[in-house]
Amino acid sequence: MSWDNAQMFADWYYEVRLSPEEVRVLQRALRDIPTPCCDDTRITRCCCERSGLICNLVRSARGLAAWLIQRKGFDEEGVEAAVREWVKFAHRQYFLAVALAERGAKPSRYGLTTRGACYRDRCKLPMRQGGCGGMGDRVRI
Repeated sequence: MSWDNAQMFADWYYEVRLSPEEVRVLQRALRDIPTPCCDDTRITRCCCERSGLICNLVRSARGLAAWLIQRKGFDEEGVEAAVREWVKFAHRQYFLAVALAERGAKPSRYGLTTRGACYRDRCKLPMRQGGCGGMGDRVRI
């Protein structure tokens, strides 16, 4: 994984057009992956979409999934594994906090939180800083 991939993955969200069956594969593959920026949703739904926007973290994850399905012929399991790795890379502190909480430790003791970036007004921050990478065409890394 590399931060250099973020923009390319996000661009694929608009460039790769899926057939109805491929869309179903994407939906099934991503349905259990949490969205770390709005952690009460899954990658299949960005909390900002209600207002016609999509954050670059979700856009990059869905773009990667679409490309893997259409161009590389990945199945649901392969897509889920690859996208999960990307999201964990992009928001490693969130997933570390979740793992600590699952083990009974308090993430706040380590300066971490399981509360999503959107709910802490961090949507516009670069991904490296735990944000969503913005909402515009250019991914803020």
